[in-house]
Amino acid sequence: MSSEQRLVGELIYEYRKKARYTLRQLSDLSGIPKGTISKIERGETKRPELATVLALTSPLSIPYADVVSHYLVMERRKSFLQPMLQEAIRTGDIEVMVKIAARFLECDGADSYDLTAELYHMTESITDVTVRLGLFELITNYAREHGIQPYLAKALFQTYLIQRNDFSKLDLTFHTGTYLLNYINFFSEEDKALLHFKLGFHAYALQLYEKCIELCIPVGKKYKSDHLTQARALLLICNSYYYLGDYFLAEQYLYECKKYPFAEIQENVKLTEACIVGRKGNSKQAISQLFICLEQSSPNNTIHVINELLELYLLIQDIDAIEQLIENESRILNAEYNTPFKKSELALYFKLKAGYYILMKQYEDAIDCYIKSAILYSEISAFKDSNECFYLLFKLLTSTKVNPAVTDQLREAYNILRK
Repeated sequence: MSSEQRLVGELIYEYRKKARYTLRQLSDLSGIPKGTISKIERGETKRPELATVLALTSPLSIPYADVVSHYLVMERRKSFLQPMLQEAIRTGDIEVMVKIAARFLECDGADSYDLTAELYHMTESITDVTVRLGLFELITNYAREHGIQPYLAKALFQTYLIQRNDFSKLDLTFHTGTYLLNYINFFSEEDKALLHFKLGFHAYALQLYEKCIELCIPVGKKYKSDHLTQARALLLICNSYYYLGDYFLAEQYLYECKKYPFAEIQENVKLTEACIVGRKGNSKQAISQLFICLEQSSPNNTIHVINELLELYLLIQDIDAIEQLIENESRILNAEYNTPFKKSELALYFKLKAGYYILMKQYEDAIDCYIKSAILYSEISAFKDSNECFYLLFKLLTSTKVNPAVTDQLREAYNILRK
């Protein structure tokens, strides 16, 4: 009989002998009667309760994974597998969890749909991202094999929400996410709106502005949503039109955004208004409005305001104003950049700072900033922007004399980007 086929009683017996405990000693250590232990070891008690087994395995230092492997040989009872799975979740062993969860979905006398639903809701309550991902992938495969479409859709959606946080794979996860639209009819109205918003935000991070607009338009119109999600979707549409250069439509959606009282929306409305003024050529008024935004900005928006000011100052070559902005750089560098868009703003900051160094003829510093910018862009899959930084860098190299140490900087950057 292989080790995986043995009963749990044999495992306890083996570890007890290794520890040189008598039945009486193990009984004293575990609080389990000697006769009960003997019956379990001899296989007379075919399915001992989990609490009893755990009480015995603790003083014997038997790994929980070993207990599971032996217990699952015959176990099919939901009443037993459910607490076993909860214990595995508590211990945090992903391999053990997936093994128990797979057996849980095969429980005797239970409907596969109900079991899938129960496992899904159990997984939702788990905070560990790796564990959640492993269990949602198990649910996805099981639901697909058994034609349980609602939970196939739900598990795929949760998997997408986890994987989209890997900024290095934004292109791949976006295409995975858009595949979810094939299952849209299996979502609630709120989840339909949330899916469109999340995909719209994803498209925005990838600078796919037309796609962002297309995905965000149904939020709140075709699909019901909470007011904050509606407002955020409208703001994404507004900003997408702004980056597409359609300031008329950007202003139309900005007007709609003003109707929502949320502080984050109102802050972004004022910022976008100032940006549009600048794009229309009124730099002086835009700078004035942007300084008001800077004074009132949340840490989330500070870098965006600074970048807009830097662009305007570079345009008019106001060196003193630029230096006043960048002398307090710690405010920028110490902030958190936990979304692709915010990380792209940090990349843009270094790119604009390179422009300042070029004006000052500090070419080595400019090259250093271009390299930082290129690396940051590559981390969020913004390869077009990353390549543009290298284009500007090599253009600078061909037109100026720089320190030979720059070659080492470029080699280091290349090694980082090729990983």
